[in-house]
Amino acid sequence: MWGFVIALQFLTRLIINPNIEVTEKGLGKSIAFFPIIGCVLGCILIVANLFLSRILFLSPLTVNLLIVIILIWLTGGLHLDGLADTIDGLSGAKEKEKILSIMRDSYVGVMGVLSLICLLGMKVCFLGEIQPEFKNQALLLMPLMGRWGIVIACCLGPYARDEGKAKAFVTQVGVKELLLATIFTIVVTIALIGWKGMSLTFLIPFFVLILTRYLIAKINGITGDTLGACCECSEVLVLIGMIALGKLL
Repeated sequence: MWGFVIALQFLTRLIINPNIEVTEKGLGKSIAFFPIIGCVLGCILIVANLFLSRILFLSPLTVNLLIVIILIWLTGGLHLDGLADTIDGLSGAKEKEKILSIMRDSYVGVMGVLSLICLLGMKVCFLGEIQPEFKNQALLLMPLMGRWGIVIACCLGPYARDEGKAKAFVTQVGVKELLLATIFTIVVTIALIGWKGMSLTFLIPFFVLILTRYLIAKINGITGDTLGACCECSEVLVLIGMIALGKLL
């Protein structure tokens, strides 16, 4: 239970117990609950979608834009910050130490800003391309699988820095945490869109594997910023997958 609370308060603005004591081990082990936190976020997005579209009768474009904004607010832009820092680092240098230094810099460069504009634009556009009858499923699976991608990445790559908050996840995650996160993700996916949804459960790990291998080659591992980038890119892939599945189902 405390693992869920720790994960919820780490990944979102939602606070249940502000006085909870968080140890490095407790923080690391809470990673098993990341997909569940994604599911919570997805449920909130579904409620928002229904309210905005069926009660306020807003246009689809406005609804999709507000949904993306709501998700940003709920997460505090945590993973978007990681995406921008990752793109800035990888595009601004070739040496490992220089890349890591740029990532840690609070200044956001041009490439980081452009990456955010492109990614958020894709989210809004892709939400509009999904078949209406599958939109709620997509809204739940998008944050769920994005955070599942983080769990997978933590299992695949060593931590690239000597210290950092995300180090707890990389060092503490094990087979048990990965198994729990994966089983939950697969069960929810099949329940929502049937066995054809299994294609998404292969797509995300495949993408995370490629991304992690690339990061190991560039900076000898992963960081909190790259985990954020992994989450955001995985969310976009889920939307693309849901568009494709909508044509088939």
